[in-house]
Amino acid sequence: MMTETQDIDEFRQEVRQFLAENLPSDIAAKVKGGYELNKNELLDWHKCLYARGWAAPGWPEAYGGPGWSEAQKYVFEEECARGHAPQLIPMGLITVAPLLIAYASEEQKARYLPPILKGEEVWCQGFSEPEAGSDLAALRCKAVRDGDDYIVTGSKIWTTHAQWADWCELLVRTSSDGPRQKGITVLLVDMKSPGITVRPLPSLDGLHVLNQVFFEDVRVPVTQRVGEEGEGWTLLKSTIGHERVLNADVGRSKMLLHRLRHIAARETRYGAPLLSHLPFAMTVARFAVRVKALELCVMRVINDPALALRPESSLLKIRGTELQQDISRETSDALGPYALPYHRDVLSSGWPSDPVGPDYCATPTPFYFFWRKASISAGTNEVQRNIIAKSLLSSDFSADVQGLSEEQKMLQETSRRFLREEYGFTDRRKAMQSGDGYREKIWSDFAEMGWLALPFAEADGGLDGTALDLLLLSEAFGASLVNEPYLGSVVLGGGIVAATATEDQKERLLPPLFEGRRKLAFAYAEPQSGYDPGPVTTRARRKDGKWRLSGHKSIVLGAATAETLLVTATCDDTAGETAVFAVDAQAKGVTLTAYPTIDGRAAADIHLDGAVAELLGSGPGKSDQDMAKVLRQATLAAIGEAIGAMEAAVTLTKEHLNTRVQFGKPLAALQVLQHRLVDMFIAAEEARALGRWAAETLDQGRDEESDHALSLAKAYIGDAGRMVGEQAVQLHGAIAITDEFYIGHYLKRLTAIDKLFGDTDHHLMRLVKTAEREE
Repeated sequence: MMTETQDIDEFRQEVRQFLAENLPSDIAAKVKGGYELNKNELLDWHKCLYARGWAAPGWPEAYGGPGWSEAQKYVFEEECARGHAPQLIPMGLITVAPLLIAYASEEQKARYLPPILKGEEVWCQGFSEPEAGSDLAALRCKAVRDGDDYIVTGSKIWTTHAQWADWCELLVRTSSDGPRQKGITVLLVDMKSPGITVRPLPSLDGLHVLNQVFFEDVRVPVTQRVGEEGEGWTLLKSTIGHERVLNADVGRSKMLLHRLRHIAARETRYGAPLLSHLPFAMTVARFAVRVKALELCVMRVINDPALALRPESSLLKIRGTELQQDISRETSDALGPYALPYHRDVLSSGWPSDPVGPDYCATPTPFYFFWRKASISAGTNEVQRNIIAKSLLSSDFSADVQGLSEEQKMLQETSRRFLREEYGFTDRRKAMQSGDGYREKIWSDFAEMGWLALPFAEADGGLDGTALDLLLLSEAFGASLVNEPYLGSVVLGGGIVAATATEDQKERLLPPLFEGRRKLAFAYAEPQSGYDPGPVTTRARRKDGKWRLSGHKSIVLGAATAETLLVTATCDDTAGETAVFAVDAQAKGVTLTAYPTIDGRAAADIHLDGAVAELLGSGPGKSDQDMAKVLRQATLAAIGEAIGAMEAAVTLTKEHLNTRVQFGKPLAALQVLQHRLVDMFIAAEEARALGRWAAETLDQGRDEESDHALSLAKAYIGDAGRMVGEQAVQLHGAIAITDEFYIGHYLKRLTAIDKLFGDTDHHLMRLVKTAEREE
């Protein structure tokens, strides 16, 4: 994702060293514990960062910024959160300065930017009003021109840190003619001006952060107007997208999750640490999945900053704030009865004597109350969903080409186009009702286009495709609900041959597979296995110089039409080691019980009774590693299919909402349905980000990281895919529960994918075990 990895790693170490040497320990302790910092503490840290040149990471170098790349800015914010550095007073640095840099006069820049950068002047933001809520265009605070001044009358509310502010970035109405947005102007107001009154609004945690500000005939010089009169709305839009990206705040989410783990490891339930209880540990693991999904979506914006000004930025704000709220609620719940005591002064200065309960109990519940604001400020999350819905309902769901080579873009485009044109739902249903469940003509087309050889090394006669190539092709398969046995025959069957077979065996088995003349199936699972491929009870015995297999293999994808079965078995003469064997599907002693899966794929259970088999490779010893490699690829392919199915379900549901008329208007006009569609869209976007990352780790050969990435993605897709499928059915109405209509089949496919290679709970438990090892 980030480029120049070595430079980024060196920069990360530089930031860590700076924090270790310069961040006061008492401030870090207050941040770590969730305690309030006062104005002087925040400004002291601001000035420390300014001395290093790091106070304004987002500013251009010409105005005093450090000249960092987007990746460096992200790493800096992440390391500051990790090191418990306080977030600086944000309004001047993060919201006012970008506006000034983009639109202010040179005189205004020279006057206002240096004090902001140095931490000498504090700013607040006068946007929201008592009667306007999130509808900024409805503001009433007015400014009337009087010679060289404006006279401002009205009030602003929810104004953060107005009690500290020296200046206010104020939105006012200068005209009521024409569209509401045309009459808005930006003024820079000195908070010491006569006629300004600040009224504290204690928040739910009892702290003073918010205020109402009254303006009674306040004179503001015209020279303190930014841009032209009536241009405020246009100027404002350029900063709001930036603010939504900031509200993703992945660093804060990681810090909150760390705090939750810290507390849960110390709180006890039934005589054991709360974190040791599997249901709670799986809840924490789910948060870890969501944090990673959010982080990867942020990385997408980092790699393409233009996305910050598009509706995608609303996705980040929604997911970031809701994630933080959920973690804060769980942290409060983890305290049990010690969530009840409340001490206002303790939130600022800590305990003067012995604390009531553990020392970490004072702040989580007040923070939970206070952080309800996160989904309200900078435009409520409902407004953000409206923004996404407007864009989504009026445009196509575009394929994500970020980071793809020209060849990969072509693979993505041609595979999707071919399947749209040649793989209609009606033909698919007819094929499902036939004996094999798919069409040989389509399989031959796959071979002709090279797809059957795609994931194999060039040395084996393949096309040397990457894991990302496989993911992209699988996404196309998922979007069209492909039933052809690509996953079972190519990824699993061909994959285990490529991983274990001798060169001679590969030459016999793989070319016919690539040409579409032979199908393979990999039989590794057994009735007692669940999602664990071992231990293997199928036995391999030598008799009369031949290997013979006996046992039962279950739910073997593609076995019903395979000519050759690849079977794992425990060898009697090798101290219980496992190996992979090739078996003719028509051989004596092989009995197949074929059936369709719930989503229409062909599968079978296989009973082996002394079936003659050929040992693949040089013998037992590394089949476990080979199988792990193949299952990684198969899991990625299943993830890709889920991503494609989710994207298609969103697109089809969007089209239905736009065209289906009920009660005299399109369903798309109903906000409740819009918001459901948006949540489906967000889930698909996060799934895609996780899938791309998993493919990246596989392509880089990082097995341990790949296992982690695949578990994160598979755990997410299990829940999110089912949600998308269920909502698609719900939003289509009664027709969706009929088998002859396409949308319900996406729910079937997404449900089935959840059951392949480990469902959500299985992968969450893997993540729990990984976290336990790292403790």
